[in-house]
Amino acid sequence: NKGLSGDRIFVRGVERFASRIPSSPADVVVISGGSNDAFSLTSSADIKNSLQTMINIAFASNKQPVLATIPPTCCDRSGLQSFIKEY
Repeated sequence: NKGLSGDRIFVRGVERFASRIPSSPADVVVISGGSNDAFSLTSSADIKNSLQTMINIAFASNKQPVLATIPPTCCDRSGLQSFIKEY
């Protein structure tokens, strides 16, 4: 319940994750994001590094990370599908 619509993992997502997750009472954290990063054409290497950082933060905070996939795109955003597949 800490996600923000429109946020990007690479830009502020990791910072927000790091500031909120360690003090959270949750045992499990779901990491789901990347759609807005694809819209901004963020490289898959940057997404991988950001996700790995979030996973490391979760484990260091004694939380179990769960990665959720990004839903496929369609229609006017179908050009982003190649980025989403790389993520």
